[in-house]
Amino acid sequence: MFFKPKLTKVIQGNSLLKVLCLGSWISLLACGNGSNSSLDEDDTRAEDTSPARQHNDEANHEHMSLECPEGVTIETFESALTWASEGMQIQLHSSIQPLDVGEVTFTIEISTPNDLNATLSNVMMIPDMPLHGHGTSPASFVSPINSEGQAEIGPIDLFMPGCWHLELLGLKNGEEVFIKEFYAKLEG
Repeated sequence: MFFKPKLTKVIQGNSLLKVLCLGSWISLLACGNGSNSSLDEDDTRAEDTSPARQHNDEANHEHMSLECPEGVTIETFESALTWASEGMQIQLHSSIQPLDVGEVTFTIEISTPNDLNATLSNVMMIPDMPLHGHGTSPASFVSPINSEGQAEIGPIDLFMPGCWHLELLGLKNGEEVFIKEFYAKLEG
């Protein structure tokens, strides 16, 4: 609690005593009440949001590994990725080739011998950085598949260098039909 002691009336005639009391009062305000509040478990001080702290946090985040987990295939998206799943031929194109930091739109083309509308209704992409513990905002992107079997997903802001995990899901009425995972190492 903040208070100003009224000691000047008690020690009116002694200037040196006034200075000593004033110095003690300033020390009390600057240092607290003598308790070790920084060690208290119920410390409720506000989080440090100073520019210096933010810079340190950003610097620590930037120095996190740019590498991808061992044993995964790194895709560069220099050309379309093609694969087969559940009787469908699927191609995925990136608007940035090779894939790098920035806003990217993915185009998916699906061909199937069956009626596509009976197979898929939407595609969803979920981008995240597993080694950093975050993804994008929004966390997922859903797009409808048109009658030609195409969909555009994005733009997706891959905002920083590092290992990105991209999960693509084919959906029919909200149910998974296929899942394809990709890893991309973005240099920036």
